Amino acid sequence: MNQPRLPNIVWIWADNLAYGDLPSYGNDRIQTPVLDQMAAEGVRFMQYYIAHTVCSPSRAALLTGRQPYRTGIVDVLRPDSPIGMPADELTLAEALRAEGYATAAFGKWHLGDRVEYLPLQQGFDHYLGLPYSMDMLPTVLYRGNEIVDELKGDRVQNVTERLVDDAVAFIEANHERPFFLYFSHTIPHPPLNIPPRYCKPGHTVYEDALEYMDEQTGRILEGLGAHGLAENTLVMFLSLIHI
Repeated sequence: MNQPRLPNIVWIWADNLAYGDLPSYGNDRIQTPVLDQMAAEGVRFMQYYIAHTVCSPSRAALLTGRQPYRTGIVDVLRPDSPIGMPADELTLAEALRAEGYATAAFGKWHLGDRVEYLPLQQGFDHYLGLPYSMDMLPTVLYRGNEIVDELKGDRVQNVTERLVDDAVAFIEANHERPFFLYFSHTIPHPPLNIPPRYCKPGHTVYEDALEYMDEQTGRILEGLGAHGLAENTLVMFLSLIHI
């Protein structure tokens, strides 16, 4: 008898999305049909807590299940910070890879920008993303352990689409095996550099960024649907909120 396939896991962070900013939580100024559908068809949480008020400790807590002080990451990391996620921490990616999962991280990492702290050293098979926030310079894009682009000028506007392109390609390449896809949006954390075609009259750039994020998140879900994976995939969309 064939064993049932392990479920895929897709974890999607929104960076700095506040409670009440989505229509499913009361905002009537914007349209986010993808996230609205997720909220309607899935489980909508009314209480949600993160481990810290800043980015790096919260991400460390999610990936390890441990309080920030235990991982040693208790404040936001900056370019060339001497510390990062310790190698002896067991991450969610490492635990899932041991069970046969393909693993990939996309987007903002923010757990150390030295090579020894990057995602490939933390249980991920594949990585495309930024090592820290986009308001920290230089704004560089990593593929694996190598810098492949410095995001200057118009190139920074399309970074979300590039990340989603790669995430969809990862789904395509691994649709016949269980996978863990960790996608960390760089938005709506400032600076909000989005393609000009998404800027609407009467909207703030923050509101435009939320609608853009909704559309791009939908492309990931479409990638799952294209391979009939929606019914066997646990998709979580959450916010990492700063004070």
